[in-house]
Amino acid sequence: MKSRPNCSNFPLPLRQGRSFSSFSISAVITKEETITEGESPKEDTQFNFKAYMVQKANSVNKALDEAVSVRDPPQIHEAMRYSLLAGGKRVRPILCIAACVLVGGDQSNAMPAACAVEMINTMSLIHDDLPCMDNDDLRRGKPTNHKVFGEDVAVLAGDSLLAFAFEYIATATIGVSPVRIVAAVGELAKSIGAEGLVAGQVVDIASTGLSNVGLEQLEFIHLHKTAALLEASVVLGAILGGGNDDEVEKLRKFARCIGLLFQVVDDILDVTKSSEELGKTAGKDLVADKVTYPKLLGLEKSREFSENLNKEAKDQLSGFDPDKAALLAYSGHYDRSIQSLKGTATGVPSVPLIGESPKEDTQFNFKAYMVQKANSVNKALDEAVSVRDPPQIHEAMRYSLLAGGKRVRPMLCIAACELVGGDQSNAMPAACAVEMIHTMSLIHDDLPCMDNDDLRRGKPTNHKVFGEDVAVLAGDSLLAFAFEYIATATIGVSPVRIVAAVGELAKSIGAEGLVAGQVVDIASTGLSNVGLEQLEFIHLHKTAALLEATVVLGAILGGGNDDEVEKLRKFARCIGLLFQVVDDILDVTKSSEELGKTAGKDLVADKVTYPKLLGLEKSREFAENLNKEAKDQLSGFDPDKAAPLVALANYIASRQN
Repeated sequence: MKSRPNCSNFPLPLRQGRSFSSFSISAVITKEETITEGESPKEDTQFNFKAYMVQKANSVNKALDEAVSVRDPPQIHEAMRYSLLAGGKRVRPILCIAACVLVGGDQSNAMPAACAVEMINTMSLIHDDLPCMDNDDLRRGKPTNHKVFGEDVAVLAGDSLLAFAFEYIATATIGVSPVRIVAAVGELAKSIGAEGLVAGQVVDIASTGLSNVGLEQLEFIHLHKTAALLEASVVLGAILGGGNDDEVEKLRKFARCIGLLFQVVDDILDVTKSSEELGKTAGKDLVADKVTYPKLLGLEKSREFSENLNKEAKDQLSGFDPDKAALLAYSGHYDRSIQSLKGTATGVPSVPLIGESPKEDTQFNFKAYMVQKANSVNKALDEAVSVRDPPQIHEAMRYSLLAGGKRVRPMLCIAACELVGGDQSNAMPAACAVEMIHTMSLIHDDLPCMDNDDLRRGKPTNHKVFGEDVAVLAGDSLLAFAFEYIATATIGVSPVRIVAAVGELAKSIGAEGLVAGQVVDIASTGLSNVGLEQLEFIHLHKTAALLEATVVLGAILGGGNDDEVEKLRKFARCIGLLFQVVDDILDVTKSSEELGKTAGKDLVADKVTYPKLLGLEKSREFAENLNKEAKDQLSGFDPDKAAPLVALANYIASRQN
């Protein structure tokens, strides 16, 4: 357990609240200098804080504008940009950059992470403003995202920003060792989910209107809901800038104090400023009867608390260069008081065998293989997402994650890993991660603002059991935890390959993957002029993208070379599209009882499908061709090792639910 700041002047001590993993990076530190003990840095009156903030904010805004440009499909990118580029002081990105420079790094080392934390902060605002959450109409002086783009697109815009944050760190960070990038991914992911930002939101929701909420519970809410991401912002900068363990931990304690400070001041402003002054709806906590520091302590005691937090934060900067620490020392005073890796891995001296497509081995017991692998995956998922505090969010995650399913995606990941010579243990965290992401997509897809489904895997959908607000947060938590789990639980694999896997997986989810397919699917519903090309785009993104990533992750983490990875990518793309073609066929030929989910919903919603465009027989013929083309890509691999993938392709083609 980490020591907390000695906040003896606080109304109550800062408690552990949440368990942050401290990535031990001393083994890869190349810096030789040590911290010298000294006085807390004095505030240099010559330091032009306002000019610094403007300069850094401009740099961050430029980077964000370039990172999230308008691409196809335009609607989701416009929705992301609408909230991401809507203004804001960029406090979190600036703290990330300042921490990086403080420990000897360059701004360029931290800029992708700085952008990532702003993307995640924006995601949290978009989802927090939804009608099922805070139901806000105004954010940063503009109509909230769902008011402009609709609730469905707002949910997907938040999901896309969350996924893209991890892709951007993994693919755009330069001049930093893969070990540090992996550590940064794990740190950031943990700050978001069921032990971070989401934990605070869930307890906040549960506390609204209660009369017995005390300071300890209020501190838990804010240490998670607000301080967690601020802490991650600073710690990411320190890690990516080359900080040693001692420097990282001092900055962690500093960040925890200013994170809580940020929320205390936010509570004060909510009852002392107008909506025009804040750029968002003022007094909403008072109207919603939420517990706040002014409500529990009064305004004067709350202001005193914020001053003590500010002092304690700056005390943690003792021993750092005062000039470099100037920005961090001033953070409590500003207004609110406070080599690019592709999806393949290289350098592995392995040459695929040249030969014919593997024959389907009649001796291969596919049913036994399915049962064995599903049991292994279920055990790993059960252990990964156990019931912890706060229990409600973990129970909601587990409800959908452990509700059954044949675990086809995790099996494909493991089979691809073993095919290229890896061990199941190398791929199991990634296999679990893709199932977490798949489950997230189902939870969010079932929401009333999306498909409005009541049944999933033969059980009531997540929002029917836990409410829409918790369902949104459960999906967010699963998405964030997927990246944390890959970064922290993958064993026997080089950091270079883990970083590549993170980038590959993230890209499959967001505005160029799963979400892109969902947005175009929504926009196409009810239209009469949707053709095969647009339908293929929907399914290559909505379904095939995650299946493709699943197989490619297994190949990367198993040690596959470029040629092997690309062959398996093509195989996966075919079976991903095959999966959706079969899904379309089953939707019009099976009952809800047979499917374990609402049947005929695409027909009722007037969605375009393969049977609608091609007819059933042509759709079945298309599925057969995709299956054959997929198996052709396995040419040259060991037939025995390829047998599970051949069988899985056949299973997808012939499945009945």
